[in-house]
Amino acid sequence: MSLYLNMVSAESGFHPNFIMIGYICKPEKDEDLNTEDTDAHYIEIAPVIDNKLHAFQPLSKTGIIDIRNQFDVEIFGPDQSSNGWITPELLYVDNSNRKTTLLYYEMPGMQQFYTADNKKYLLPKPGMVFYVKDDALRIYAFTGKEIPTQSTKLYSCPFGNTMSANRICLGSAVSVRNKKTFADTVSYWKDVYWNSKFGSITGSYVSSKYSWPKYQKAKVFDDKWLVPANLTIKSLING
Repeated sequence: MSLYLNMVSAESGFHPNFIMIGYICKPEKDEDLNTEDTDAHYIEIAPVIDNKLHAFQPLSKTGIIDIRNQFDVEIFGPDQSSNGWITPELLYVDNSNRKTTLLYYEMPGMQQFYTADNKKYLLPKPGMVFYVKDDALRIYAFTGKEIPTQSTKLYSCPFGNTMSANRICLGSAVSVRNKKTFADTVSYWKDVYWNSKFGSITGSYVSSKYSWPKYQKAKVFDDKWLVPANLTIKSLING
């Protein structure tokens, strides 16, 4: 074994730290219990010091978890998912890929906008849906004043900084990034988007009935200004 370990070190450049052996044990069937037989798994580990293999010992559950977590980080990256209490505006959350995919909404109302020429405007906005996946933001609008559901029809984001497929260009927008809880995550994306500077408040994906002079005078956002995105919330999430 010592000769083999020396060969591994010389050929690969890696230096063995431990050797691990896994066993599958067939449990004895208990005739008195009406249970299905389940294979038991058993792992032993032996340290390698100066290319010499030492005695094998059972690997604890804590040790197994540590090894699994190390491989998880190397394969999938650090866990960036959020957790905690679900905030009222959240409609959908998925933490399965170690990053938080979420969808939240904002009801129609007045919103402060900031522009690249350092002006600010208080203007009406429609109901809006924010979809965050893989650290990218997509924004849609919805009509009416009801809380959106899976079947809610979506419309293109009517504001500036909107690219194709309603992806949002955030440019140099900066916010404090603390994503430990769902509330933190929602707050972060709200801050990044609404506090960014718009080159133009009006976007490209709006009806011909919409105009900047008319919008500046409006007290509410007219749903007739919106352009259908040919999506529902369910089809957006199912991708």
